[in-house]
Amino acid sequence: MKNKIVSLIIASLVSVLLILGFSLIYKEQIDSVSKQNRLLAVQELTVYSDRVQSIINTSLQYAEFIDLLVTTNPDIPEETFEKYSNLILKDHTIIKNIAIAPNAIVKHIYPLSGSEAALNHDLLSDSERRPFVKAAIESKESVTQGPVKAKQGGYLVFNRKAIFLNENSKFWGLSVITIDFDEIIKKIGLAPEKNGYLLALKARKTDGKNDFIWGNPEVFDKDYLGKNISLPNQTWELAIYPVEGWAYRENHSNGIVYFFYVIVAIAFCFVYLTVEHYQSKITLSRKDPLTGTLNKMSFQDFAKKQLLKSKKRHAICVIDLNGFKEVNDTFGHPVGDAVLIEIADRIKTTLRSTDRVSRFGGDEYILFLNDLREEKSLKLVLDRVNSITEEPVVVGDIEIETKFALGYAVTPDDAATYEKLYAIADKRMYKHKESLKNSKENSQD
Repeated sequence: MKNKIVSLIIASLVSVLLILGFSLIYKEQIDSVSKQNRLLAVQELTVYSDRVQSIINTSLQYAEFIDLLVTTNPDIPEETFEKYSNLILKDHTIIKNIAIAPNAIVKHIYPLSGSEAALNHDLLSDSERRPFVKAAIESKESVTQGPVKAKQGGYLVFNRKAIFLNENSKFWGLSVITIDFDEIIKKIGLAPEKNGYLLALKARKTDGKNDFIWGNPEVFDKDYLGKNISLPNQTWELAIYPVEGWAYRENHSNGIVYFFYVIVAIAFCFVYLTVEHYQSKITLSRKDPLTGTLNKMSFQDFAKKQLLKSKKRHAICVIDLNGFKEVNDTFGHPVGDAVLIEIADRIKTTLRSTDRVSRFGGDEYILFLNDLREEKSLKLVLDRVNSITEEPVVVGDIEIETKFALGYAVTPDDAATYEKLYAIADKRMYKHKESLKNSKENSQD
């Protein structure tokens, strides 16, 4: 179980490191793709905004031309006004109409068709238009308002230029260029979604209260790129955002991510199995292959470390199975092996977690009893070992009586080093073995 937990931890750490490494690389790639997409979006945005700016500027400059006509002839005849207006509209299809408004009251509109309701309209009395008209008069500059919803449908953009007569700078009225916003969008070829981008345009408080938004309003809730379009006394913002987000790359799907996680899963399994196999080999190299107890070298390493680390009372106990050769000769080695395994298992059950047992030779076991705090502790452990190991071992339908010779040595009473303790315990075991042999012979006599 311990090996599995260690293998699981190491495999998990390797997987986490792989994921972290991939995440860093993938993030850099995403950032790179995002920067590239932003550059492409800026180019797209600049093309559209420059077109809008150019079209509107060209159209709005005619407010200055009408200003010139009126200042030259304040009583401009309607026929003259219509003649020049007609010439302007022929070349500029986005201009819906042109009007002049003496004292801010609309007097002439060309063409009049569809705009009859605006004739004689007092712009200063219109709450939605008054702020923009007053701004034009006060600044003596052109002022743009729009897009605003037209009564006949669609959206219009108004450019109003206050006209002042040269001789006394007296306010004469206004020239008004009305532009069809929908025609601008159509001429430029804008759409709410185009070429993989979401597009939107915002103009603030076009009716004096509310913002106007064309396109996809949700664009302004995202990490969009925007470009300002400067109009007389007003600024529009054209915004762009990729449909798939900034990190999207054509032909770049989640397949790479899925493939990577498959690789991580494979790596996890490979590391887990490799580490577990390695630990199993290490464990096997430290243990007796038959009984699963520590082998001689591992036991010696453990005992020596404990003796160096702690100066408490420890004991080494050597146990030898008497008459084991007769078991092998009588019942065969498989039965003999089963006896050795059973004896080892019994000894393990009597020991504490801090103690260790090893099969040193064919039928010899050695125990390291750790931290014997009381004098009677050693006797209690040895009594348990002696009691449980002398019970008959049953292999199949064969019952085998077992007898053991035992010897022990205690630190610091007998010695301080492993070699001396083992030598003393081994000597005492042989002494015990000899006494058992003599007892058996005497009993037979």
